[in-house]
Amino acid sequence: MKNDWFALFDELKVAGGFTSDAQLADQLGVTRAQISAWRNGKSDLGVMTKLRIFDALGYGDLHVALDSLLADADPIDGSTKHTELLGRLDSSRRPRSRKRLKSS
Repeated sequence: MKNDWFALFDELKVAGGFTSDAQLADQLGVTRAQISAWRNGKSDLGVMTKLRIFDALGYGDLHVALDSLLADADPIDGSTKHTELLGRLDSSRRPRSRKRLKSS
């Protein structure tokens, strides 16, 4: 069974208090155009974007892995934006680390 990425994206959008896809896209390190293409079935979310969504929603202990992966990509922008995204979420939402992930 696949994850419902639209539902996860929208859950993160609500949890973080984002009022538009563009705001959340910026925090995820993608453009609004990329999100629009994804929502319209023209593209898929990238692996890093999916990992960021999972980490922000508390699905697993991915933060350490993300930090190491982001360090190679853009240590300042990527890691900073992800840290800002996590800061927008209520900390009570994050302890889902033992929840099993469905395969994508």
